[in-house]
Amino acid sequence: MASSRGIQSYPGLEGLKIRLSPPLDEVWSWIGDTEPVRLLAAAWDAPDSAPPMCPSISGKSGIGKCTLAVHTARTIFKMPVHLQNCDTSMTATSLTLSLLIDGGKGKLFQASPLVSALLTGAAVVLKDAGRLSERCWSLVAPLLDERQWLDVPSLGLRLRPKPGFRLCATINEGSLIHHVPDFIHARLAPRLRLEMPAGDDLEAVLRERSGMEDQRLVELVAAYVRHSREHVSVREGLHLLDFTRRIAAHEGLPLERAFQASLKAHARAEAIDPKA
Repeated sequence: MASSRGIQSYPGLEGLKIRLSPPLDEVWSWIGDTEPVRLLAAAWDAPDSAPPMCPSISGKSGIGKCTLAVHTARTIFKMPVHLQNCDTSMTATSLTLSLLIDGGKGKLFQASPLVSALLTGAAVVLKDAGRLSERCWSLVAPLLDERQWLDVPSLGLRLRPKPGFRLCATINEGSLIHHVPDFIHARLAPRLRLEMPAGDDLEAVLRERSGMEDQRLVELVAAYVRHSREHVSVREGLHLLDFTRRIAAHEGLPLERAFQASLKAHARAEAIDPKA
C-alpha cells in the first residue's frame, strides 16, 4: 500500500514501513554496435518461465557498461532501472535496508537500490561490483542462483524478488580493487565484455554525447582516445571536447587551437602518441 512521500508498506515484511530508492530518470542511450544489447537482452529474457540470467559486464572504465545495461532495460524490456553504486565500505545493512527513523509512529527503513528493484520487479545494475566485500557477495549469492532470495540479517527477513526483477553487475578491468570471488563468478553468467568503440562508432558516441558538430574536432579527440599510450576512456574524451568548447568560447580561439590548449591541460596529455 502506497502512502505519501514515497513510503511503502509491505505486509509480507511484517508491516515494516519502507521508503524506496528512486529509479534513474536520466536518459542513457546506447550508440553504435548493437551486438552487446542483443546479448544482454537474450540473457535477461525469460523463455518458458525461466528466471532471467544475472550477467556481468566487464571492461575498462568509462566505456559504457552501465549505459548498456540501462539502455537495454529501458528500451527492450520497458522497465525502470536502479543503480547500486558499490564500494568497499558497504555492509549488509547499506546493501539492503537501513534504519532512517525510530519514532513514536514506528520505524522507517530506507531500501537500497538493490532492494527497491527487487520489491518492485525492476532492473538493478551493481555498478563497479568488484569493489564489494566477500561478505556482501555472500549476501547477494542466493539472489544469483536457483534459490532466488535476499536475506536481511539485521531484521531476520528473507526477501524474494517480484516477477520481472533483473540484475547485472559491471566490473572495471584494471582497477586497483578488482576482485570477484570464485563462488560469484560461477553465478554471474554470461560474462559479457565491452571493448572501446571502434572507428565510426567512437566518433558517433563523442558527437552525440557532446553535441559537438565540428567533425574535424571530433576526429581529433577520437584519435586521442584510440591512440593514447595509456587507456583513455570515452568519458575522458567527452571532457576533452567540453573543455575545448569552453576554451574556444572564453578565449575566442578557433576550435583546433582550443583543442591543443585543452589537450595540453588534460591530465593524460603526455600519453598521446605524437604520430597519431
